[in-house]
Amino acid sequence: MKLTLLLCGLLLCAFTLQAQTKPQKQKVYSIVKVKHTMEWYQEQLALWEEEVKADPKNADAWMNVFTATRMIKFLGGPKTQKDIDAVAEKVNTNFPGTFESNYMAYRKDRFGKDAVKYLMEAYRLGPDREEIFNLLGTHFMLRQEEKEMRQMCERWLASGDIATGILAVNYNMLVSCDQNAILFTYGDNDTFPAWILQYAKNVRTDVTVLNIHMLDDTEFRNMYCKKLGIPEYKLLNEYVDANAFSQDIRAHFMKHAKRPVYYMIGNDFEQSPIKDSLYLVGIVYKYSTERFDNMAVLRKNVEKNYLLDNILVNFENHVSESVVNDFNYNYMVPFLTLYFHYRDAGETALLENMHNYIKVIAERVGLTEEVNNIIKQGKF
Repeated sequence: MKLTLLLCGLLLCAFTLQAQTKPQKQKVYSIVKVKHTMEWYQEQLALWEEEVKADPKNADAWMNVFTATRMIKFLGGPKTQKDIDAVAEKVNTNFPGTFESNYMAYRKDRFGKDAVKYLMEAYRLGPDREEIFNLLGTHFMLRQEEKEMRQMCERWLASGDIATGILAVNYNMLVSCDQNAILFTYGDNDTFPAWILQYAKNVRTDVTVLNIHMLDDTEFRNMYCKKLGIPEYKLLNEYVDANAFSQDIRAHFMKHAKRPVYYMIGNDFEQSPIKDSLYLVGIVYKYSTERFDNMAVLRKNVEKNYLLDNILVNFENHVSESVVNDFNYNYMVPFLTLYFHYRDAGETALLENMHNYIKVIAERVGLTEEVNNIIKQGKF
């Protein structure tokens, strides 16, 4: 009884101390790299704003203020582009000619006449700064500057900025595709790491990776039309719905490119006009107007071609661990599909192995109960 009371007392003391502990300043990353709540970004912004008031010459503190402000705006919070621009102007006043001032000046006016000058000066001053890499990737890809893109991707890979788990998903995504395929992707984590693997490691350089949001940009779209030898996209209708506009652009590429087409998994295709022509072949869907044995392709990809060891055992301890766990959840649909297939076919060893992957992935995102219910129901 005394021991129980002692333990309760210790726990109560711990909770009291935790409640009294002031929140501490932490480095603020883009939500693409480390995911936090709106409240966390607002809390960190307040802390870093206190820091810059006490020390206006603290460049690192200003970077955290800038990033926190951007993330609050991105999440739909009470910050606007004017707020972001105001931070950039203060940094330019306090740190003219520095990496920080040039980086923020580029972020402030990416389409201005001096934008490229700011970007390249920031790169010169901070060639290994993780904040700059994705901006450079977009810039070099737009201009098809192959040598510069390769050098930048080699730097980015060597920096360790991108977690191994994210690189592994992108590797598996690329090797899922047929020769000379077009692969449509959606965000930073399924686009830039794929480019890194292609340019820094020569992995599946035959695959054309097209980010569907970047295709909304006329310059980016026309450049790839030229590269693929297809007509430029001509706007025939006035689209109110941005999604319909994006679908029309992709239809243009699919019609004229005459190449195998794939979509990264994770997007909701329920309202898509092509949903009945998408076949699961791994962590991607293959577009096909003709039926084929996609289960055989799915098995081959997962059983023979994929890198999966990092899912079960991860020694990296990367800052992006929570993002990796969320990203790995993209495996759930193909893995559950295989799980039910192995169960029905009586392939016990493969069934057990697949269940291990499913269990670990579900646990790491807190969806064990939901996934177990799907398994009990025997379908999804």
